[in-house]
Amino acid sequence: MEGPSLVKEIIWSYDNNGRSCYPTFEAKNNGEDDTLFYNGNQYRAITGGWGIYDPNPETDESAKYDLSTGTTIYFESKESQMVRNACVMTNDMVDLTPYSKIRFDIVGMGKVFITGEDKTQILSTVWVKMSSNGVVEMDVSGINQKCHVMFTSGGIPTYVEVYKVSLIK
Repeated sequence: MEGPSLVKEIIWSYDNNGRSCYPTFEAKNNGEDDTLFYNGNQYRAITGGWGIYDPNPETDESAKYDLSTGTTIYFESKESQMVRNACVMTNDMVDLTPYSKIRFDIVGMGKVFITGEDKTQILSTVWVKMSSNGVVEMDVSGINQKCHVMFTSGGIPTYVEVYKVSLIK
């Protein structure tokens, strides 16, 4: 994790029983990168918007999840097996050729990854663990093609919340 965090503060919330729930966070934008998601803007001209990839659609085995898209993208898996998790992804493939990294301002537990046209063939993965600065960076300097940018939750807690996704040259 290099560079300053865009997260200014992690804000914990608590349920009615006093147990800590998912955190949210306030971020700042430094404007020094190419953005794929920020403050609710899905940058559809580049990403085609953000959608769901379900590895087992329209079957009894289809993934179970909660998705909320607003100023952040909140994704919570209801699955105990990673292989059955759905993923949040760019609807269009993004050309990563001129970039060295993808940066996620994210909290929760899960993974961020990129795939080519075949969404089951992962080209690069970085695991997300609850962190105080909420930044995960993935090296994409060796990936000279168009890819889907994806993330999913996994483990306990089984959610991820994304504030910003950006490409760094």
